[in-house]
Amino acid sequence: GKLDTGPGLSGIHVSGKYAYVANMSTIAQLQVIDKTTLPLGPSSIVSSLKVTPVADTAVGSSIFYENGKVYLGLNEPSLDKEFFVIDVTTLPLTASSIKASFETNTKVTSIIVKNGFAYLTVPDDPLTPLVKEQLRILDVSQADTGTITQANTFGPNPITMSGQGEYLSRDGKTLYFGEGGANPGLEPDFFSLDVDPPGSISQIDSKYIDTSNDVTVNAITVRENLAFMVTSDTNLGFQIWDLDDLTSIYASLNIEQGATGGMGCSGNLMFVAQRSNNALQIIGPGPEDPVVNTTIYDNATDLPTSSVTVGTTV
Repeated sequence: GKLDTGPGLSGIHVSGKYAYVANMSTIAQLQVIDKTTLPLGPSSIVSSLKVTPVADTAVGSSIFYENGKVYLGLNEPSLDKEFFVIDVTTLPLTASSIKASFETNTKVTSIIVKNGFAYLTVPDDPLTPLVKEQLRILDVSQADTGTITQANTFGPNPITMSGQGEYLSRDGKTLYFGEGGANPGLEPDFFSLDVDPPGSISQIDSKYIDTSNDVTVNAITVRENLAFMVTSDTNLGFQIWDLDDLTSIYASLNIEQGATGGMGCSGNLMFVAQRSNNALQIIGPGPEDPVVNTTIYDNATDLPTSSVTVGTTV
C-alpha cells in the first residue's frame, strides 16, 4: 500500500499494526498509521497530534517507539519544547497524551531509548555556544509524572559540528556516535562510548573519518566487531570500519546518492535510504575475486612437481 501523509515524513518506527511517523508538518508532527489498512488511503491515518503552540514553525524530525510510548523530536528551536514523550496506548491522541517534554533549544537529529534513558543526538544550543552538548542523555523513567531530567552530555567538537547518527548495543552498554559539519581541525567524528551504568558516559575510542574532509556520519549499525556507516562522502557513502582496528577503512562502496540517515540491517543485507534517484538501496556481500593456483602431482610418486615430460600421467 501507499499513503499521502501531507508534507512528508522524516522518521518512522513500526510496532504491531501501527507505524508511528514524524511528519514535516506544523499541524501534525506525529501521525499514527494503521499499516494493515493502507489501501484505504487517508483513513489509514488513525490519529494525528500537534505538539507545538499556534504559529510555531517546528516540524517533526526524529521518532522512537518503546512500550506504548512515542519519543518525538523536532527540527528546530520551538516556541515551547523540542522533545516529547507521548502515550500512544489510547487513540485518538489528544493534548493529554503528551506526558512530558524537554527543552533542547535545538534540532533533535535522532533518538534511542533504553532502560529508562533517551539518547539524543543534537547540534549545540545556539544560545550557549561554549557548552558542548552534541549528545544528550535524558532520564525519561518518570515521564508519566511529567518529569524529564538531563543525566549527562557529551560534546567533543566545536559548534560547527553536530550530533548525527547513533547506535546502541543490544545490551545497552555501548553507544556508537557519529557527528558531521565543518571540521577544519580534523577532529574525530566517530566515537564508541561506554554508557554503563545507564546515565553515565565515558569515551572508549574515536576516529577521524579521513576518506574525505567534513564527512558526516549519518547512520550507524554495528554487528560483532564491524561498524557499518552511511556517510556524506561523495564517493564512499557506505563505509565499514573494524572496531578492533580503526587505523584504516575495512571496506566501502560508492552508493552515488545523498544518504538521508535511514539504515537498517537484516541478516547479511543492509537497507539504505537515499534522497535522490535510488530512494532505497539494498547492499549485500559482493562476489570475491577468486585466486586459482594449480599444483601438479607426479602420478608415480604422488609428490608435487614443477615440470613434467609431455605424455606423463599426473
